[in-house]
Amino acid sequence: MHTELPFIQKQEESTLHGKLATLLLPSGNTVTIREQNGNDDDIISSFISGDEMIGPINRFLAGLIVDHSFEGFKSKSTILPTEILELLLRDKYFILMASRIFSISDTIIFSWDWKNGKPPVKYEEELLPYLWDYNKEFPQPGDPEYFKYRIAPYTEQKTDTKELVLKSGKKVRYGFLNGHGENYLLNIADDNRTINAGLKARGLELWQDGEWIKVENFKEFKAYEMASLRDSIEKEDKQFDGLTDITNPYSGEVLAVPMLSIQDFFFPREI
Repeated sequence: MHTELPFIQKQEESTLHGKLATLLLPSGNTVTIREQNGNDDDIISSFISGDEMIGPINRFLAGLIVDHSFEGFKSKSTILPTEILELLLRDKYFILMASRIFSISDTIIFSWDWKNGKPPVKYEEELLPYLWDYNKEFPQPGDPEYFKYRIAPYTEQKTDTKELVLKSGKKVRYGFLNGHGENYLLNIADDNRTINAGLKARGLELWQDGEWIKVENFKEFKAYEMASLRDSIEKEDKQFDGLTDITNPYSGEVLAVPMLSIQDFFFPREI
């Protein structure tokens, strides 16, 4: 798909890579991605029927990126699969969404089996509302263009850490969720999946005796301090889950479905 797409900063043609699109990411950084081709299907399909999808997605993304503005990576143009783990999650999923729209279609058509003995129901969802041109003011609740599942920009641009002083005077910092934190949350045992798992995934640290100390437990934090930390994360680093709401036409039940879990996101049977 190569019509004018509002989230693309520039489109061009490359002799080496074919059609290219430059994206402004939620972090304020930019990447240039190439159009997907048949070789990418081998990488993507290696996780479609399996339980582990993070590794193949990282390899897939690394192969798409031909230029970037990130600091600290080995190359100033390409990104290694292991370096994809350093990308903030909103950046990562913005690239995935943008690539899908740029290379395939801005619509996903799929069927959902409600397990009620009736035929699967067909759905058609638009993907463009999930992305935004961050040169413009981001819509807030009540604005005409507001969409609750859209990928929000980071309030602090081109940084991966948030530092704050709690009302008690404690100074803390945490990292915005990246691939490492995502892996932690995906692999954590059910009995350890507590409300504080998100803080551990972000590597919360406390400034103590002139150095940053990693927080391993939360005994020293009061309940109101924990509430402040969770409020900060909700405002600064709310996780993007790529959800779409579908309605069961038989019962009216509404279900939030992660779109990346739908096979048609990567391998559409209908466009």
